[in-house]
Order: sequence, then C-alpha cells, then structure tokens
Amino acid sequence: MSITRRELLAGVGAATVSAVVANVVVGRSRADAVGRSPTIVVIVADDMRFDFRKVLTNLDASWIDCTSASIETPLCGPARAGLFRGTYSYRTGVTSNVTTFNMPDSDTIATRIRGAGYRTVLIGKYLNEYPWTKGRTYVPPGWDGWYAAGSSSWKPGALHTTDYVFGLGASQVRATPATTPLFLYLGPQAPHLPATPPARFASSPVMLPDKPPSFNEADVTDKPPPDNAAPPLTQTQLAQVEVDRLNIGRSLLGVNEGLATLVAALADTGRLAGAAMFFTSDNGYLLGEHRLFKKGEPYEEPSRIPFLVRWPGVAGRTEPGLISSVDLSATVCALAGAARPSTDGVDLSPLLTSGTAVRDAAYIEAAGPRWDALRTTQHKYVEYAKGGRALYDLAADPYEMVNRANDPVYATTRAALAARLATLKL
Repeated sequence: MSITRRELLAGVGAATVSAVVANVVVGRSRADAVGRSPTIVVIVADDMRFDFRKVLTNLDASWIDCTSASIETPLCGPARAGLFRGTYSYRTGVTSNVTTFNMPDSDTIATRIRGAGYRTVLIGKYLNEYPWTKGRTYVPPGWDGWYAAGSSSWKPGALHTTDYVFGLGASQVRATPATTPLFLYLGPQAPHLPATPPARFASSPVMLPDKPPSFNEADVTDKPPPDNAAPPLTQTQLAQVEVDRLNIGRSLLGVNEGLATLVAALADTGRLAGAAMFFTSDNGYLLGEHRLFKKGEPYEEPSRIPFLVRWPGVAGRTEPGLISSVDLSATVCALAGAARPSTDGVDLSPLLTSGTAVRDAAYIEAAGPRWDALRTTQHKYVEYAKGGRALYDLAADPYEMVNRANDPVYATTRAALAARLATLKL
C-alpha cells in the first residue's frame, strides 16, 4: 500500500505512516476473525441531525455511538456520492443535488464488495435526480438487488416508505441463503422535512432533544456574511420550528421500529452475531440555530452526523474519536476483504475495536457557495470563497456562539489550521 502526501498531511492514522498502514492491517484481520464474510448493513437516514439520535432507542447499548462524526459535504447528493465512493465531493464531480449524474458509478462501494463475492442490495434513496435520463429501469453497476426510490422496482404501495424500506430489507435478509455474504444498504427518506410520520405515530409522544443555546442566537454579528445579517426569528418561524421538530421526531419513531424489524430478521437467520451494522445520515439541518434554516453550512447542526456501529464481538460504548463520512467506504471494504475505491477515507477498524485514533482532522466542504472547513477534536476552522473566515473553539464553545477568527489569542491556532486546510481543499 502506498501512502499519499495528502494522507500524511491530513493526519489520518494518528499522524503517522505506521498507524495508517496498521489501520488497513487491523481491518483485514478483523474481517478474518468474523469469518471473512460478515453480513454488512448500512443505513443512511435523510437529513437527520446528530442530536435527534436520542429518539432511536433501538440503537441501544450494543452499538458504538461515535459522537464526533462529520459528513464530508452537508448536502444530500454530494454526501451520498461521497459515501458510495469514499472520496471528497470535488473528486466525485457531484457538487450539488442536480449534478449526481457525474458520479463515476463504475467504481463504488457496491462494485468493490460485489467483486469480493457479496450479494449487494439497495433499498430506498440512492442519489438525487436518479434515474436522470437513463430510465427507471437503470441499475447502476454492482447491485444485485435494486429497489431505489424512483426506479421501476420501487413499489411501496400503501405502505409508508419507511415501513417499506425496512420491511423489504428484512425480507431480503431472510431470502438470502445463509452461505451467501450479504451487503444491504437502506436509505429511508425519513426524517427529511416535511417529515410525515407513519400514521400510527402521527400523534405519538416523543422525547426530543433540547434546543441548543445557538437557537435564535441573540447576536450573530460575529458570523461571516451573509449569516451576520440574519434577522431574529419571527413568531411564525418559531411556531413552525415546533411543528417541524415534532414531526421529525415522530418520523424517526418509524425508523426506530424498522431497526427492530431488521435486527429480528438478522437474528432469526443466524446473521446477527457476525453482522456489522452502520447507522448514519447524509447531513443534518439548521432548525433556527444562528437564526438559519438550511443545510449545506459548516455549522455543527448540518455537518455533524449520527454515526453508530454494531461491530461483531465488540461491546457498545460512546466513542469520541474523529470520523469522516468518507471513512465508511474504506471500513466496509476492508471488512468485506475488498479493495477500497479511494484513498480519502481510512479504515475505522482500530477506532471501533480498541479506540485507537485513525484521524486527527476531518475535511468538510461545499460548492455553492464555496467554503472549506477543517474540524479537529477541539476546533473548527472555515474559509469562505468570498473572504469570510470562522474559527470556533469547540471544546469551550460547542454551540459555535463566538467566532474567534479575528481574536489575537487564537492567531497561532488559526494559522496552523489554515495551513493544514490548504493541503486538503480543491
């Protein structure tokens, strides 16, 4: 394996070449330990914020809750392309929700894993604008079972789409011969706004996360433009937030129930003990934090994602180590004994099995409007194409209330982060 200059400068592998190499070795040996062909399940929610993870009670103590995971681009299409390719969006060519046809689908997590002998199945959301001009029968390379939203095989009928995704997922688990390695990708469309829950949960009570101190922030003048001119939320907006938060929570109750259905199918077929399961999201969403309602921003609410893993033979815990969404592809491919499709991500096996750090920074970007960011265990530094800069001390200020970019106390920190970011961005 060759180590690129970008990997060295990015600090992946705990900033040393030996650790980067060890990541791959540990990942492969772990796959051997669970039989070389563990069942692999990836679940990617739609616009789910990290703090709404508390609604999913079926992500219980058997899961590793990775609390410092970032999506590489906090926008659906680019984020999903990055998950499938394990690379930055400026490499995939998918820089918006309408350019997803640019993704080179001949070399993805699916083609690599299928090449390693797996049966591959996708159910739910694939990429925005699919099937583009290729027709609803188009199946991208690498997929044996194809039930993508928008395809000719997507047939939820009277079922809520969340129920359809998890129900069909469980059926696929049961229908796959026990001797056949299975890779199952589920893309529920919940809790994307307007977040219509299954009818049985339309009036259900739900435990929602508290609003952070950054909600309707009192003073945003320190933020880069145009965020520094965002007006205080109106009474209409404040009321709508309450409706949206409740519907998001209730829609996730359907996901929570679906998780139980899926785990039951894995248990009934003897696959659960050797299964690796990943639960994450394509991005989060600002619901009035910093007076904003959007994704595609570097703030924690859009860019920090839930990332939970059920790893064979490893007890659940809270894991604070840094993770980037581009690491998912590398990890899954290593687990399956397949070559990964890119070098931007790193195998998370050492972090998941023993808490050994695999990266000390995560790169985050967006194309429209362009900005680039670097997130470390303590800081987040952002450069906007139009000239704005932001620096947040996440350890002291986790809600990003005070921009320290022009604070002389942080001048050395800013310079170091800016130099590091320069090695990563386009």
